[in-house]
Amino acid sequence: MLIVGDWPLSSAGKGLCEPNWSLVAEEAVAVRNGGLEIVPFYCSHHGADLSAAGVTLGPIRAVVNTACLLQNQGATFALSPASAAAELSRSYWDFRLNRDQAMTRLCEMVTQVPVYQLNYSSASEASALLATLADSLAAVGDS
Repeated sequence: MLIVGDWPLSSAGKGLCEPNWSLVAEEAVAVRNGGLEIVPFYCSHHGADLSAAGVTLGPIRAVVNTACLLQNQGATFALSPASAAAELSRSYWDFRLNRDQAMTRLCEMVTQVPVYQLNYSSASEASALLATLADSLAAVGDS
């Protein structure tokens, strides 16, 4: 699962509420175009070079765009590909280099991988919402 946007790394994000989850990167992550796989590289949170450690990651199964909205009730919902492309374009670094190519890649990704919006007002709420979404995605993947 790729999480982008506002995420409370200070408390809820460190453990990501599941013992079998691991943080790959805090600031940026590279995604291989063809198979939509995360390319592991240096992760400052753990102080380890994941690429040197031989860590392999599977393809992205879902993207979660997060937003801290104070005074709001938490919610998680699926985004249409068009809405997902618009929301994710804010976090997409390749826009600085080549906007046309970046938008093409982003549109390819959002048509292949489900994108969800997760709105929260506190770190504990963010963790609970993410855990619920992860459980739902795992149940769908198992069936």
